[in-house]
Amino acid sequence: MDDDVLGCTYSDATNYDADATKDDGSCAYAPGEEPVMGCTNAAATNYNSAATRDDGSCSYAETVMGCMDPAANNHNAAAEDDDGSCDYGMAQADIMAAYSAGDMEFSEALYELEKSRKCREQGSNNPCEIVEMSIGDASTIDPHDAYDSASGDVIEQVYDTLYRYAGDGSGNAIIEPRLATGYTVSGDSLTYTF
Repeated sequence: MDDDVLGCTYSDATNYDADATKDDGSCAYAPGEEPVMGCTNAAATNYNSAATRDDGSCSYAETVMGCMDPAANNHNAAAEDDDGSCDYGMAQADIMAAYSAGDMEFSEALYELEKSRKCREQGSNNPCEIVEMSIGDASTIDPHDAYDSASGDVIEQVYDTLYRYAGDGSGNAIIEPRLATGYTVSGDSLTYTF
């Protein structure tokens, strides 16, 4: 047996029933006094500031989940809640040690190096590609040969993340297991040394 008393439960209606425990949709209003139905919660994405009665239609934006640690390879600046997915990858020194020891192939080492560094150009914090460079003098790299593959802009002050590429005698590219040790700025160029 249902104990609900059906009727109009809104006190501003002309046929309000104080004994009603469940609204039956029968409420009537004086001309010009009808409620404006809509979402009345200001935190909702479909909030209606003109609504005088909530109709249950409120919807809310989903929380952006992701890695919130700026030091991680997969940092998501838009993330609002950390989902535990932060990836720190291998340290560059460990990658180079594994590659030098023959425990890692060229393509795997290149992939791990790309994953382990971030472009810092124009405030970006996105993983970016390491660009292979071919030069005449293997002891230096000119920044005109070092471009961000996404923007085409010269990468500045990246001497700590450039790696030297060389041939292995069989025509294959190899990664030299060392970082650039410094840079020199002159009037017309910036040179990285290894």
